[in-house]
Amino acid sequence: MRSQDCSGNITRGGMVPMTNKENIGKHFILKVENLKVVNSQQIQISVEDCTDVKMSRLSITAPETAPNTDGIHITRSRDVQVTDCTIKTGDDCMSIEDGTKNLHVKNMVCGPGHGISIGSLGDHNSEAHVNNVTVDNVRLYGTTNGARIKTWQGGKGSAKNIVFQNMVMDNVWNPIIIDQNYCDSSTPCKQQKSAVEVSNLLFKNIRGTSASEEAIVLHCSNSVPCHGITLSQSHCQGSNAKSTCQNAEWKKSGVSVHCPVVSKIDLELMACNVLLFSAYVVVMSFFLCSVHAKVNMNASSLTNGDDSLRGKSSLESKKAVFDVRKHGAYGDGQHDDTKALSKAWAVACSSLQPSIVLVPKGKRYLTKHITLSGPCKSSITFMIEGTLVAPPTRSDWSKETIRHWIMFNGVIGLTVDGGGTVDGNGKIWWQNSCKTNAKLACTESPTALTFYSCSNLKVENLKLLNSQQIHMSVEDCTNVRISGLTITAPGTSPNTDGIHITRSKNVQVTGCTIKTGDDCMSIEDGTENLHVKNMVCGPGHGISIGSLGDHNSEAHVNNVTIGTVRLYGTTNGARIKTWQGGRGYAKYIVFQNMIMENVWNPVIIDQNYCDSATPCKKQTSAVQISNVVFKNIRGTSASKEAIKLDCSRNVPCQGITLNDVKLTVKGGGGDAKSTCRNAKWKKSGTVVPQPCASTTTV
Repeated sequence: MRSQDCSGNITRGGMVPMTNKENIGKHFILKVENLKVVNSQQIQISVEDCTDVKMSRLSITAPETAPNTDGIHITRSRDVQVTDCTIKTGDDCMSIEDGTKNLHVKNMVCGPGHGISIGSLGDHNSEAHVNNVTVDNVRLYGTTNGARIKTWQGGKGSAKNIVFQNMVMDNVWNPIIIDQNYCDSSTPCKQQKSAVEVSNLLFKNIRGTSASEEAIVLHCSNSVPCHGITLSQSHCQGSNAKSTCQNAEWKKSGVSVHCPVVSKIDLELMACNVLLFSAYVVVMSFFLCSVHAKVNMNASSLTNGDDSLRGKSSLESKKAVFDVRKHGAYGDGQHDDTKALSKAWAVACSSLQPSIVLVPKGKRYLTKHITLSGPCKSSITFMIEGTLVAPPTRSDWSKETIRHWIMFNGVIGLTVDGGGTVDGNGKIWWQNSCKTNAKLACTESPTALTFYSCSNLKVENLKLLNSQQIHMSVEDCTNVRISGLTITAPGTSPNTDGIHITRSKNVQVTGCTIKTGDDCMSIEDGTENLHVKNMVCGPGHGISIGSLGDHNSEAHVNNVTIGTVRLYGTTNGARIKTWQGGRGYAKYIVFQNMIMENVWNPVIIDQNYCDSATPCKKQTSAVQISNVVFKNIRGTSASKEAIKLDCSRNVPCQGITLNDVKLTVKGGGGDAKSTCRNAKWKKSGTVVPQPCASTTTV
């Protein structure tokens, strides 16, 4: 049959329910406009092998947790225009892949999602070409990436003549990123010499805020460095952001600068326009700055009244200070100061300028259950310099309030810091727990600090101690940075998890010391893009992903990295635990650079977890565990069973990698052992004890 060229228009103002993805192939002079595209199973619109395409006035939406729901996907197509579109999905707003030529994108709103990506290119050693792409006048809100190019090692071809310009980014995790070592694999990708060549790339007039400190990343190929990268005419409004370069030759306003093989570019914390190299300084105006601009203040710089002050911040912005004492707080540890805190918060939250609620040092503020709600009219800092202490009796909580002590609800741009203490006064709760006294009925207990539905959140430089139950819970939050916390409770205190994360994404936890009676960290359903680094843990139950899938529920955990952790005398080290009967997945998880001393279960996957007084029944469904890496884990085990992979019989673990693991029995108590059930694994480097001899189905 003779092939026929096609032309056509898709124009309709109604709703497209997307019973399957719209796959438009072999079309010419194609128009797609004025549509709503919602909740696709995967990619929303894919344009493949097309020429002369015009797309405009599209509204594309899916939940931000919906996997692989790219908005518009372009591949092997040329002469494409995309204008006036709004895209809010769970993956790339636009993904631009091999064979795209002469693509022009203009007037787009993007977010949530993964931003605008060229790539990935060159996977499986393939050849890919992208040429003449312009992305212009785009606003991105809360996306994982902003302007991104990603390629695999081992590929061939080119990505050239690319322009990202006139872009405004609001709280974007990676505003500008070239990643030529992209690896979407459960195991490290091998080093290869060939690469897609990235050249003639312009970033122009890009402004906004970064959700991470690393606002600009140019990680180019060692064998085929990027060249012709230009940074031009951009401006920032904050500080404390950083840039990194690898193998990238770039210029600014005609001044060419060649990055060393590995060089780090730090922003001066002043005018936000200076690049500092190890040997020389280059003045430039192109930067995206972190939303986490640090405000260096102490009590001496704060007034006792509700006055404005000029803090020592890089922005030199005025902050209104609302001292809880001015609103009636006694600070004697005896009088109830809850109303005073509530009043100070209400006034600060309604302030049109950035504000501080001050809990002064040297005092103890008795606080009962309190919810501090947003959104506020500007950014707000809750500065705890003194001590917030919970009441000593259980009767101060009602059935409605018993689950929370201090809750922050729906606040955007919240910082909680100050170097003070949050004291849960939990002894009476532990004594009345069914975990310590089996004769007692199990009842609920308060979580000390709860952050619910907050975004752009920072919690740092605090002491949390003796919580009634969990010390800090982060729930339904986005873009969270936790650092410099010291969390302590007796090793015998029940359910006193240090940090609990659930239904939250883009979370960083750094530099924390946690010593409690339960998990140092518990990572549960809905956690995505969590990065933990530089933690000391113990005593306690270690770091746990789960439990997941209890009561036959569905749970999802994706992209979690735990690195540089020391564990002392904990029940577990690196643990994943799921119930039988659940659904969902736990995938792309890395435990690395961990030192364990006298840990009972150093490495454990337990898919038959059962926290019940009676044995749990056997069930066929299970949470799927896949793409898990245990790397550079060393130390001593308190038991002979140092590695335990106890996976589901019906849904076996897949893609488990053990890389450079060395665990011995504490005190020379014989050789350590490993056990496996229903686990597909492989090893790399030296692994002691030797992994299981085979993958068995029991």
